[in-house]
Amino acid sequence: MRKLTIKNLVFGVICFVLFFASWSSAQQMTPGASEDEELMLFPQTDVPYGGACFLNYGFSFAGNVGVRQTYQKISGRLNNSTTQGSELDLRKDLGLERSSNDYVLGAELAWSGWRLYFTYSSAQFDSDTTLARDIAINGTTFALGTQLDAEITMEFWRVLLAYTIYANVNFGAGIDLDFEAISLSYSFSNGTLKEEADRLLPVLRPGFHIDFAFSKPLVFTLGCSGMMIEYKDVKFASAHASFTARWYLGENFFLFGEGTYEYLRADSKRDDHFYGTALFHSWTASAGLGIRF
Repeated sequence: MRKLTIKNLVFGVICFVLFFASWSSAQQMTPGASEDEELMLFPQTDVPYGGACFLNYGFSFAGNVGVRQTYQKISGRLNNSTTQGSELDLRKDLGLERSSNDYVLGAELAWSGWRLYFTYSSAQFDSDTTLARDIAINGTTFALGTQLDAEITMEFWRVLLAYTIYANVNFGAGIDLDFEAISLSYSFSNGTLKEEADRLLPVLRPGFHIDFAFSKPLVFTLGCSGMMIEYKDVKFASAHASFTARWYLGENFFLFGEGTYEYLRADSKRDDHFYGTALFHSWTASAGLGIRF
């Protein structure tokens, strides 16, 4: 728990430093900004083309597609209410794949300072190994020498709601509410015996974003969100960071690119289900096209 707390503390400090540095830079870059250079997020008839304020004015839609790479490290016991499972490291003992490469799809709607961003992605880890010892999973024992097929599948449905509180040509800042539903299922089978289950994990992460532009056609957005909770002998932590670039090809079209990092960790001490640690690191890279009205 100490390592987990330190990691989240460091993450929060980094986000704060980036926020403060960008705010300070924006103040230095725009001394004495004119009325046309500032947008307080109420309707204006004369909004300068490009820059952070242009991003937060009017209506726009963007779609993107890319790749997701997810790393897993799972160790512990899969138990049921009456039977204790074997102590396992799924990578070492079962040969479960260390990483998964899959796709990510995204779409973004933005209007007058509000942004609604949706992404879907998945990950799958498989193995096919001959057991070197008897393995107990839930209430089933798989015998030494049998071939065990293992599969863990995850689906990530993420919705981000963001609101920009203030923006001028060079800088903008706002608050985020990041919701993610993670569907996780597993299956262990030797052709005769089989153990499988599925779980749905809801994640709610508060956060913030900053927009900054060094030239009017190119606008960057940095977003950070995170949470940590303890419930019924389960400690769960999650953090998400994204870096987005929008290149305006005029007043109506723009190129959209995004890179993200996501951290998920669950430490469970539930003897009636799972006693151990599940850790996931994920990276995505995607690109697409947007239109603005």
